[in-house]
Amino acid sequence: MAASRAEEQALTVSDLSHDRVGEIFEQILAMPGEERAAAVATASGGDARMQAELESLLKSYEEAPDFLEGVPAAILARVLSGLVHVPYEEPAWPRVGARYEIVGRLGRGGMGVVYKARDLRLGRLVALKLLPPHLAADDKARARLLTEARAASVLDHPNIAVVHEIEEVEETGQLFIAMACHEGETLRERLERGPLPVSEAVTLTRQIASALAATHRAGIVHRDIKPSNVLVTADGSVKILDFGIAKAAGEELTREGVIVGTVAYMSPEQTRSEVTDPRTDVWSLGVVLYEMLAGVRPFRADSTAALIHAIRHDDPQPLEGLRPEVPFALARVADRCLAKNPAARYDRAANLVADLDDFIRSPERPPTSDDQYSRRANSGATDTMHRVALLPLADGGSDANGAYFPDALTAELISRLSEISELRVIARASVLRYGKGETDATGIGQELVVQSLVRGSARLAGDQIEVFLQVVDCRDGSPKWTGEFTRRLDAVFPLSGEIARQIAEALHVRVTPGEHRRLARAGPATAEANARYLRARHLLNQWDPEAARAALKSFHEALELDPSLARAWSGLAHAYTILAGLAAVPADEAYAQARTAAERALGLDHDLSEAHTALATALAYHFLDPREAEKHFVRAIELEPSNAAARGFYAEQLRNHGRFDEALIQIDAARELNPFSPSHEFEKGLILYVARRYDKAREQLQRLLDSGHGFHVAYFGMALVLVQQRRYDEALEALKTLDPEGQSPDARALRGYIYATTGRRDDAQEMIASLAESLNDPERAFDPSPFHAAVIYVALGDLDRALDLLWELSRERTWHAGLLKVEPMLDPLRGHRRFQKLLEEVGLHQPPPLLTPISRPR
Repeated sequence: MAASRAEEQALTVSDLSHDRVGEIFEQILAMPGEERAAAVATASGGDARMQAELESLLKSYEEAPDFLEGVPAAILARVLSGLVHVPYEEPAWPRVGARYEIVGRLGRGGMGVVYKARDLRLGRLVALKLLPPHLAADDKARARLLTEARAASVLDHPNIAVVHEIEEVEETGQLFIAMACHEGETLRERLERGPLPVSEAVTLTRQIASALAATHRAGIVHRDIKPSNVLVTADGSVKILDFGIAKAAGEELTREGVIVGTVAYMSPEQTRSEVTDPRTDVWSLGVVLYEMLAGVRPFRADSTAALIHAIRHDDPQPLEGLRPEVPFALARVADRCLAKNPAARYDRAANLVADLDDFIRSPERPPTSDDQYSRRANSGATDTMHRVALLPLADGGSDANGAYFPDALTAELISRLSEISELRVIARASVLRYGKGETDATGIGQELVVQSLVRGSARLAGDQIEVFLQVVDCRDGSPKWTGEFTRRLDAVFPLSGEIARQIAEALHVRVTPGEHRRLARAGPATAEANARYLRARHLLNQWDPEAARAALKSFHEALELDPSLARAWSGLAHAYTILAGLAAVPADEAYAQARTAAERALGLDHDLSEAHTALATALAYHFLDPREAEKHFVRAIELEPSNAAARGFYAEQLRNHGRFDEALIQIDAARELNPFSPSHEFEKGLILYVARRYDKAREQLQRLLDSGHGFHVAYFGMALVLVQQRRYDEALEALKTLDPEGQSPDARALRGYIYATTGRRDDAQEMIASLAESLNDPERAFDPSPFHAAVIYVALGDLDRALDLLWELSRERTWHAGLLKVEPMLDPLRGHRRFQKLLEEVGLHQPPPLLTPISRPR
């Protein structure tokens, strides 16, 4: 296209309203690169601000082409509505319908003009918000807005402005929302006079968070929290306004690829047009809190493009540097709200309310060097809290019947410490390598990347227990705390909670009121029930089929003595998931038992992380209910932030839904908590594989193979990657190393896929026949799956037969169903209508509303 033609086609400002900025930008992008600069100048028509905006947007696009990827032109104008003036005309009619009489204009924003009006029917003053026509330009947009506003109208909270109705003006068809009219000023108007006193900022933030908590419980995300949408009445009460772009959680009421909200208060995920959830509102409220305390927003720039870049990538200036009188604990709350990674934020406003209440009760709690909330939480790293490892306890002289006790107490104390949110506790699997009574604190600290070690001994003789513990500083080996305890066996569980609290205090780590309550939970009513339960735990930690069956027996014996023992029900659920993962019990039986036991445990104590994890595993792997599964995975991690297994499970769940970046964040967190676990290293390789990042996947799996762990299943992951890189001979060599006897259904399936892909159709059919034979072999009934033959049929081009097998897979409810959305070998099926229906059948057709067993070799 010649330059003159570009000039002819460019639209000038005099030809159109500023709300077509997005269209101009997209037209310019369609031009050859060398013509864009001239087109920007021509399109701006002498408007210096528009020219600067377009130049900035163009520069950002050239530096990072995904800058506003997928944002329709008609929507981009709305994103820039804070930068360009869209004129609103005063209504030419004194009444809105037969009911409302306009008294005067109250204000205007990007989502419409607000008038004070009198409700002639009820004799009260109301606020009428007339929405701009472009927000309801077609029937779908109009229906969407009506649905959203009506959803918001059901909210009932003292800090939410009541929505009376949403209707349209008879004369023009323009939509309007009728709301309660409150006297006061917006928070934006209040901020124009400067930052707020700390106490006032906290009070207002607490009210906004409380309102959002109610909103989130109703399944609604506001998505446009900002000072101009917060009214402060004369008595200091907050009223949240404008649910015009709110969304029902789990239901996409807005169009795909649309950015909504005011840019300065958008979360990073909003700027990318990604799915939003309550954590988006938490971010926006964090921006508002920061602005109330500092008098300026945390992210500021001269252009929209630069502002979005800052939101995505820059750290705000620390509050303590801008306003030293802001208490550290409050600055920490703001930092957590503004974590770039949603997983590092408060997951819902209710938890933010709890922390604000804690701050109100204890505003002057002094910070310590170990009590920092680092902004590295934005990356999802787990080392932003105090990191500690509890080494295996030595036996201090237990009698013959108490030999299990030191190991069982080690696991119990690790679990109790893991419930404290400001600690990061290394998983038991990674500390078992160290000898009991190990003294090299500095060396271990460097290997595990921890600041403190807990070591000691435990003794059980008769029904008496003795525990000696010491906390050691890993920098120099100096002791920080020593504790000696003597109790009866029936008091072991309150004792474990007491020990966890004392260790936290010695490390200057806060224990929240909720954590105090959970740590104080009682255990079994009798010493014998305690003994049966602890023996079961000792057996369960061995990860052996026979030991797991013995653990089941011991858990049942404990429950006969104390049927209300929630921990034993939770242990039963965990044991059944282990037996399913080890293929020691048929999956349908194991997962059904796990679900029943987990639900029984949660009915007795809803705050058991292990029970939530076991239930989520059963729901994800057998009952194919990923939405409910994810709720329980998330809750498990909330209750026990150092639960490395649950984080690994969450990573697999996210992986199966195609949420690869989130999955990598969670698996990296699990790897840091359990640094010597090859299963987490393998899972990371699988995530990179299904994300089609084959070079990185190969590097990750090669590191695992070189590590000396002897984790031979990594050869299978490597073969998967090599197949996608078309290195078929190398893939076959990897499979030969993994499975020299040719017995593994996984290996046979991949061999068959390679044979079919490389034209060896007869060999591929032979693999299918051998898999069918294995399926009918009762001694191998737990291992082969219809999935194995299906991938070979895909490579052979027989997509209908492949789909038949995959539908059979969904009916059998095997764990392979979780791979349907992401497995690269199934890519030829993705445009097939039957395949899309299959994804719906197994719950993989859309993302879950918001963290599976240990990653089982495929």
